Amino acid sequence: MGAWRAAALATEFGFAVVGSLLGGVLFGQFLDRRLGTAPTFFLIGLIGGFVFSIYLIYMIYRVQIQVQRRQGVGAASGRRHTSRGTSTNNTSNEGD
Repeated sequence: MGAWRAAALATEFGFAVVGSLLGGVLFGQFLDRRLGTAPTFFLIGLIGGFVFSIYLIYMIYRVQIQVQRRQGVGAASGRRHTSRGTSTNNTSNEGD
């Protein structure tokens, strides 16, 4: 993974966490002001934002794994790992 791609992924994680928490807290505060229930919806929004941010991070992770599998990361070099952690050359010249 290149440096720019890693930076973009870190930024995506950051926006997912901050956006979820901020959205949950602001919506909770809005409901508290409208309904007069001081910290109740604020706390519900905070917890809901936290849970949603974990869900978003998981979904971003799944998408990244699918992209790597589609691109063949690890398999593109023609090497496979053995049980001892060493690499063996897995390319064949059959049909050349």
